[in-house]
Amino acid sequence: MPDQTEPSAPRFRSQPNLSRYPVGDNAQLVYCPVTNDTQLVSNLHMQLVERCQAFATLDQHAVRLCNELGFGPLHVAATKAILNQLGETGLLLSDQEMRRRLAHASVSNDDSEPAPVPLISSVGIPTRDRPNELERCIRSYAQCCKSFDRKMKFVVADQSTEEKMRQTNLAILRRLKAEFNLDIEYAGVKEKRRFADILSKHCDIEPTAVSFALLNIDNCVVDTGINRNALLWSTQGQLTVQVDDDSICRLMTAPLSQAGLNLDSRFNVYENWFPPVPEILNLTEQCTTDADFFAIHEQLLGQRLHSCIEQFGGGELNFDHASARLLRGGTSRTVLATSIGVTGDSGIGSSHYYLSLDGEERRRLIETEANYRYYMFNHKLIRSVKRATVSDAAFCSGFNLGLDNRKMLPPFLPVQRGQDCVFSNLLHVCLHELTGFLPWALRHNQSNPEKFLQADLQKRILYRNSGEIIERLVNGLAPEPDLSNATKNTVALGRALKEWGTAPFADFEDLLRSIMWEEMSRNLSTLHYSLNKHKGEPTYWANDIASAISWLSKGLTDDNISVAADLCLAFGIEEARTIMQRLVRRFGELLMSWPALIQGVSELNAREVYLPTTVEIH
Repeated sequence: MPDQTEPSAPRFRSQPNLSRYPVGDNAQLVYCPVTNDTQLVSNLHMQLVERCQAFATLDQHAVRLCNELGFGPLHVAATKAILNQLGETGLLLSDQEMRRRLAHASVSNDDSEPAPVPLISSVGIPTRDRPNELERCIRSYAQCCKSFDRKMKFVVADQSTEEKMRQTNLAILRRLKAEFNLDIEYAGVKEKRRFADILSKHCDIEPTAVSFALLNIDNCVVDTGINRNALLWSTQGQLTVQVDDDSICRLMTAPLSQAGLNLDSRFNVYENWFPPVPEILNLTEQCTTDADFFAIHEQLLGQRLHSCIEQFGGGELNFDHASARLLRGGTSRTVLATSIGVTGDSGIGSSHYYLSLDGEERRRLIETEANYRYYMFNHKLIRSVKRATVSDAAFCSGFNLGLDNRKMLPPFLPVQRGQDCVFSNLLHVCLHELTGFLPWALRHNQSNPEKFLQADLQKRILYRNSGEIIERLVNGLAPEPDLSNATKNTVALGRALKEWGTAPFADFEDLLRSIMWEEMSRNLSTLHYSLNKHKGEPTYWANDIASAISWLSKGLTDDNISVAADLCLAFGIEEARTIMQRLVRRFGELLMSWPALIQGVSELNAREVYLPTTVEIH
C-alpha cells in the first residue's frame, strides 16, 4: 500500500525505558518514565508499542507493522487507529512532544542565564618513551595554533622509564618552544612525585591515594592514566584538550556527515567505515590542516544542552536512541567532555566486536572477503559520528578528549588500558553530565602498528582486561544517584569499590565471575541472533561467528574466566588475581579522596604551587 503521509506529519516512537509488569488477563502494568504516568495496557497493544522503536509517522508505522505481523493491507487503517490511540495515551511520543518536554524540563530545572563559555586554553599530551612521536605531535598542533592565531599552553605529562629519555623529551620541548614561541609546561616522574608529597600533606590524606593517582606504585605495564590525572591537575579551571602523542593535527570530515543534532544514550555512538584498502591508506594521507581542531571541540565543549540544540538543531534533532533519563533531565546540563573521531589506527585492542556489527556498518565490513579479512586483522579504519551528538551514557575516546575542567571531573584509572571508558562512565554515573561528539576524524598514525592475530581474537572474546572489569564494576556498583551532588556520588561509589576491594577473596572472585557470565551470555545471544538474522551469509563471516560462539561456550566453564587477561600476561595468573582486587581497592580509595584532592589542588594553585614546571630555553 503506498504511503499517503504528508511530509510535515509528526513522527512517533515508543517511550524509551518503559517498565512492564504482567498482571494477568492479557494485560500489563506499564510505567512511562518520560511522562511519569502508569497505565494498564493490553498485551496486543504493547506488542505494537515495542515494535515502534524508531521515529516514523503513524502511517509508516501502520504499513510496516501490518507487513511484519502478516495482517495484510486491509488492516492498515485499523492498525493506524490503534497507534493513534497509543499516541494519545503517551505510549508513543512524537518528536514534537519530546522537543516540548525538553524545553519544559530546562525551564523547570534552571532558569539562570549561563556564563559565557571560554575558549580552550591548553592542550595536554601524555607520553612515554616516544620522543619522535612527541615532537611530531606538538609540531602539528603548534602549527594549527599558528594558522588560526590561537594562544595555547602545551602541557606534557611524561612517564618515560629512563631519566635519559626524559631529558631527550625536555630537549625537544625546548627546541619547539624556541621555534614556535610556545608556552610549554612539563610534568615528569620527578615533578609528579614532588607534587604528590605536597598534596597529600596539604590535604592530610593517606599518601597511597595520591601516589596511586600520580605514581605507578604497582609497576603496571601501562600507566597512561597517571599522565592523564597529572594533566587534569595541571589544567584545573580551564577548558582543555588531551591528545595522544601519536596523533597528528590533520582532520577530515566524517563520511556522510549530516547537519543537525543527535541525542543518544547508547554506550557507543560512533560508526565505523571500512573503505577498500587502497582508499583507507590514501585517506589517512589526505587529511587537511585547514580546519581549526580546537574550534571543532569548542562547538560543544562546556555548552549546556539547550545551547547545543540551538546551535545544531536547525537540522534534524534526532531522538531515536535517547533514554528517558536524557529526555527528563532538562537542557541545563553541561557537555563536560568532547571527542572527534579517528582516521588511521583504530586504537582498539581487538576487532572481535566487529563480528556483531549490524546495518550499514556490517555491510561495509563484509563487502568483500578481502576487505573483511584486512579489517579483522589490521587496526586501520575511519570511526566517527555522522552528526553532532550529545549523550548521557556514551564513552569518549581518550585519543582526543576535550574537557571542561572548570568543575570537578572524575579521575582516570591510573594504570592499564581502558582509562577513557572508566572516566566516561564516572562522568555519567557520578556527575550526571554529558559528553559530546563532532562529525570529524583526527589522524592517528602509530609508528609500529601491530596486527590482530587469530589467537588474540580468541583471547579477547573470552577474557577481559583489568580496565574493562573496573568499568563493569563502576556501572554495577554505582549507588542510587543524587543528581545534584557529584561529590556525594563519587565518594559513595568509591566506598562501594573499596568494600569489594577488601572483601574475602572468594566473594570478590564470585562477583567477577557473575559479571563475566552475564556478559558472555549476552554476547552469545547477540552472536546467535546475528547468525540467524543473516542466514549464515557470507560464509567467511559466519565461520568466524561460529568460532566465536564455540570459544564462548567452552569458556563459560573456564575456572580462570574472572582473571584479568592483561594482568595475567604481565604478572602470571596467581599474582594477577591479587593485583586485580588491589586495583579495585586502590581505585575506590582514590574516588573517596578525589573531591578533597581537587580542592587541595585548587588551594595549592592559588598559592602558586603547581604540578608541572615551565620549560625554559637555556
